Amino acid sequence: MSLSSKSTITIHRAPWVVPVSSPVLRDGAVVVDGEQIIDVGLYSDISSRFQGIPAKSYSGVLLPALVNAHIHLELSVYGVVRTAATSGTMCDWIRALLKTREESRVSIEEVIGAAHKAARDQYDSGVGLMLDIGNIDIGTLSSCPVEIVSLREMLGPSRSATKAAIEGIGKIPPEQAITGHSPQDRNSAFQYRYFQYQ
Repeated sequence: MSLSSKSTITIHRAPWVVPVSSPVLRDGAVVVDGEQIIDVGLYSDISSRFQGIPAKSYSGVLLPALVNAHIHLELSVYGVVRTAATSGTMCDWIRALLKTREESRVSIEEVIGAAHKAARDQYDSGVGLMLDIGNIDIGTLSSCPVEIVSLREMLGPSRSATKAAIEGIGKIPPEQAITGHSPQDRNSAFQYRYFQYQ
């Protein structure tokens, strides 16, 4: 390593490092050059290979960013939605959520504001990538460095709704990804039929 490149390199040391592609490291280190990881290993090995570069030490665990593979940012404005019965099913909860949304008088600005706050909270909790499923364009989250993949939610709880959803696909811009959504509960009459669009 040349001396001129040392100033851009940072060593991050922690009691535990989780590379994911290899076993967990006790007293490990991650070497970063700008925004690129250039080495991961035991701190003893890293410190000998990158001599003269001080390490930033952390307590706890260093691991790659987490992935939230299913989030509905536009629903964040409703907070925690509870069902009437504590032993209710997921479909009971969805009913309660839909009722809350139907009875709500929140503005689109409040929906977007809560979505942006939820995304920021996710990032602050270690999430680096989210798959957001929804029906509202929440705009660009320029204040939040988390990567968000947005999917337009398509539901078909009845034949007519399924037909309308399929027809609506043709009106969605080609750059907008879509997903069929299908909560199922064999013990409940509340069942969404789903379709796949390919």
